[in-house]
Amino acid sequence: MKRLSIFFFPVLCGSLLMTGCEEDAGGDQNQNQSNVSVVAKADQSPQTEAVATRSTNATATGTVVTDAKISLNEFELEMLNLSVSLDVLSELEIELKQPRIITLVADGEAKSEIIAEGKLENGVYSEAEFSYYKNLTVEASDEMYGKSILVKGTWNGAPFVCWTDEENEVEIDFEDEGITVEGSQEINVIFHVNRLVSEIDFSLAVDGNADGVIEIGPEGVDGNTALYTTIKAGLRGMAQL
Repeated sequence: MKRLSIFFFPVLCGSLLMTGCEEDAGGDQNQNQSNVSVVAKADQSPQTEAVATRSTNATATGTVVTDAKISLNEFELEMLNLSVSLDVLSELEIELKQPRIITLVADGEAKSEIIAEGKLENGVYSEAEFSYYKNLTVEASDEMYGKSILVKGTWNGAPFVCWTDEENEVEIDFEDEGITVEGSQEINVIFHVNRLVSEIDFSLAVDGNADGVIEIGPEGVDGNTALYTTIKAGLRGMAQL
């Protein structure tokens, strides 16, 4: 599995698997935990600082993203200063029980969706990790089958579909001194969807099978191998905490 490190950009409703909890310490444990929701939010602006709830805008001339989905199979938060014994470290990780497909954009509108929620140890967290997942758990007829990321839209009115089956581990650092978990709260992961397609020169794209849709994906689909390389490079700037 490939690994990507991201310092400027970090994105499910599922239950969390919390391991390492001892029954006889349940009371004290609950006092040291908080209810946390991790929420994926799409940002359709090419600027990092843009508001995450903004509607879809063209990121490059003539290019509009109408739909976007990602498939994840884990999400973890790491504490800044760990001074506890190793048998407690597993309690600081939150993992999805099964792969999740997250809708970031639908019908041209940016969306937000819970990635994970549950109790988390109180403390200061410095880093988040998650993994894009080539989804083979959905039906073969599902548009996300065999894909980890799917982006659809139009370029000068012509429809395009971009996707990848890359399975990458992503590390995202919190800004400044991290984020303190102490009391119920929401942690947002912002996905800058337009960055996947903002560098693509669609004037070079071809519709190799002449079906009316420009397809950019692995294995040279539609004859757009070079443009697919651009998409993979865009993954490095897609997520931010």
